[in-house]
Amino acid sequence: MPPSPSPRTKVGVYSLPSGPFEIRLSGLLQGSKLVATNSGELAFAVSIADGVLSIRLAQDDGSIQYVADLSGGKDLRLFHDRGIVEIFADGGAVCGTRRGYANIEPDRLEISTSAFAQVFERHSK
Repeated sequence: MPPSPSPRTKVGVYSLPSGPFEIRLSGLLQGSKLVATNSGELAFAVSIADGVLSIRLAQDDGSIQYVADLSGGKDLRLFHDRGIVEIFADGGAVCGTRRGYANIEPDRLEISTSAFAQVFERHSK
């Protein structure tokens, strides 16, 4: 089933559904930040700074940094479903999956980006 667009396709704050969702960014990704929280506690954070894509989850203590070069990327797709975060960027040339164990159902998403941003609710069949 195709994704259902959320009512808002602009940068800002979104209330998230209780279920899977997708975020799409296209255009200038440099400086972009996506922060999802559950009752104010971090679920995941994705940022792009100095051409490097990074992702942080609630359980991360900083001892390992999850990063990838994204210096030429102009698109990013993120899928989230009950703690699993999948990222595809630069036409799929950069991809990664992380599994969160805390705050797995975020209820709020804040997007800060110069790119065109869209948030979609994904439905199960």
